[in-house]
Amino acid sequence: MINKKFCITMSGFMIASLMLTGCSSMFGNPMKYVISQDETRQEQTESQNDTGNNDTSSDEQISSEEDNDNQGIYILGTDKMSDYSVSGMLKAVKEINENIDDDKTKGIILIGDEQYMDYLSYFISLTVEDKKPLVIIKNLNDDTKQAELINQVKMYINGNADSLPDGCIVNRNSQGIYDLSDSKALPDVDIIYDYPGKNVDGLSKDIYINDGTVVVSSMNNAVLFDDIQTIISQNNIGPVVVTCSIDTLKSGNLKDYGDNVYYTDMEPFKARILLMLLLNNKSDQDSIKKAFMHIE
Repeated sequence: MINKKFCITMSGFMIASLMLTGCSSMFGNPMKYVISQDETRQEQTESQNDTGNNDTSSDEQISSEEDNDNQGIYILGTDKMSDYSVSGMLKAVKEINENIDDDKTKGIILIGDEQYMDYLSYFISLTVEDKKPLVIIKNLNDDTKQAELINQVKMYINGNADSLPDGCIVNRNSQGIYDLSDSKALPDVDIIYDYPGKNVDGLSKDIYINDGTVVVSSMNNAVLFDDIQTIISQNNIGPVVVTCSIDTLKSGNLKDYGDNVYYTDMEPFKARILLMLLLNNKSDQDSIKKAFMHIE
């Protein structure tokens, strides 16, 4: 009986000792105990994530795929193109061509002011080959809307959208490509307007100074007034392009002012750009005539 009581007593003592040992470790260094429990819970959480919970990794995977889609799509310049001078256009075209020739490039987005969109797209269509998507979009002056528009264009470049929002212009070549890689400047071409009573004092000198001139006729049949006729008919002046209607151009009933005077139905700003590029290319008279009259 004594032995039985003794065994029961000793068993109780040992259990109490073990419990006190555990408690003493917690009370002796409570922070260590808390840290230990946190580590255990963290290990359990990581184990659960490895085996069952993949929501976070799924989100990361989607984000990674979006990043991969947008790699190789360049937005050139800062927030928009702001220099539309000849030197500014040259700089922009050279930067575009350098990036578009990169094997990693999938496409390019160029932001321009709305009033210059046609000017910008025409210049680029003559100087950048359309072998990869180049999309010109307008500056919206709103960061949120601009970011949304850029994302829509990126989807188009990546082949995830069939069309672009209104107002976007995709680069297309229609009149050949003029290489500007070695050009530091373009010839000077000015636009003048012909009308009755125009003050032509100094105009003859200006035409001689310019490498070329675009004359905007005010007459339906493209016949110029006498003072302008006299000036452009002089020898040794640069090429002169006279604008007229498409019907007048097709009629062929055009007055001959000399071998260095050409006709076109182009808008004046386009005629100026094309003449600068033709002169920079050292094109002959026949090539200039064909370019302005759309002769293949």
